[in-house]
Amino acid sequence: MGRVRGAGVLGHLIDVYLQYHNKSMSTHNILDADEQYIKQLDSRTSVELFRDLIWAEASRFGISLSNVTISLRVTVPDGGVDAEIDVESAALPSDGLFEKGKNSYQIKIGESFKPHNKTVIKKELFDKKDPSLDNLAPEVRSCLETNGKYVIVCFGLDLIPSERKKAIKNLKDYLEICGFKKPNVDIWSINNIKGYIQRYPSIALQTNRAYDEPFRTHTEWANLEDMRVSFEAGVAQQEVIENIRNQLRRNDVPSQIRVLGEAGVGKTRLVLEATSTEDLSPLVIYTLASEFDGSRLMNVLMRNDVLNAILIVDECDTDQRARLWNNLKYHYPRIKLLTIFNEWDTESHDTIIHELSGLSGDQISAIIQGYGVPKFESDRWIEDCGGSPRVAHVVGENLKSNPEDILKPPSHVNIWDRYICGRDRPDSENARQRRIVLQHIALFKRFGYEKPLVVVK
Repeated sequence: MGRVRGAGVLGHLIDVYLQYHNKSMSTHNILDADEQYIKQLDSRTSVELFRDLIWAEASRFGISLSNVTISLRVTVPDGGVDAEIDVESAALPSDGLFEKGKNSYQIKIGESFKPHNKTVIKKELFDKKDPSLDNLAPEVRSCLETNGKYVIVCFGLDLIPSERKKAIKNLKDYLEICGFKKPNVDIWSINNIKGYIQRYPSIALQTNRAYDEPFRTHTEWANLEDMRVSFEAGVAQQEVIENIRNQLRRNDVPSQIRVLGEAGVGKTRLVLEATSTEDLSPLVIYTLASEFDGSRLMNVLMRNDVLNAILIVDECDTDQRARLWNNLKYHYPRIKLLTIFNEWDTESHDTIIHELSGLSGDQISAIIQGYGVPKFESDRWIEDCGGSPRVAHVVGENLKSNPEDILKPPSHVNIWDRYICGRDRPDSENARQRRIVLQHIALFKRFGYEKPLVVVK
């Protein structure tokens, strides 16, 4: 855009703003980890972030989380180690978070911990005692005695190469005093942590305070108002959940997962539950098809071969699903795709379809009872809910808080419009026509008319 002529200072300011804005838009990467966010993490949140990294990488390489030990009890003496993973057999990259054998990590926060200062390393390994094998932190000793790798992870520092080399030398010097020849150790700071974070888009989004795109991590998705309701699953729903988890853990045959069912049957809530496990949730990005298809994130995921994610794409029709799979199929298994929609689709050799049916009467009643409604009252509303957990939650909430209008929609979404409009816009002609027809049908029913309606042309 050219300069605004004749506008004087205002025109110049507009020029400056546009140049800066265009530059920042072209250089900003939605998956850039925010260094300042990482630096301000406290003891617990830094361990949580590192835990998600370990879980994500373990899931990526098919390593059981039973091999991972990470405690959030940060005030309990840890013997010099906050996190640990034992890797028995897996093909691992040389620049990964862990290697074959035992891997132990000590997490440090704040700028006061300076490992390139020899006295700081001495205190970390031996506290106030003299350097010796007997005085070495017990978990550090245990790791090295099994030929494991010991890493100090510094969340509060961004070490330059010379500082990092000096820090590693300090660490090795003290461990050699204890009798360990060529100990396998490392020291990571923010630049190393950022490199690992940016391999996992969902974790990168956690740290990126600048992004304003409509993509959510599993935690952000779970905090949406309509996802915070209680979850009821019968045998059929639980079977779908387990199948989805097993399919997302596979890395052998490229396949997409498709979850279908009528509006309000609980598709999105079930997928949230299915991906809530420790090994899957750190990889999840949730979005709507209209927002993801053709987005910057979609292009970044396709072009950057180190990225790993589980994409949950909601309100995704057949054409969108086909287009997304065409773009993403040969990026499997680093990118896995699960789509959700309310109309039938065709199953194929690389498309696994799960069609959800409504909940049983007992499950609907249990949802309503969850709002403090007696069972006999809850049972009266089973038929009206039609197997829909969404409707059951509306009924339960209104019986509790708004008994004079049982069908009043919740404040965060007009669920009745979602049933009426389907994929059409609420102000569209199709939606308007449906409302007119339904209003007249409702009027007939109010006057007690029960015979079938006949269309007259």
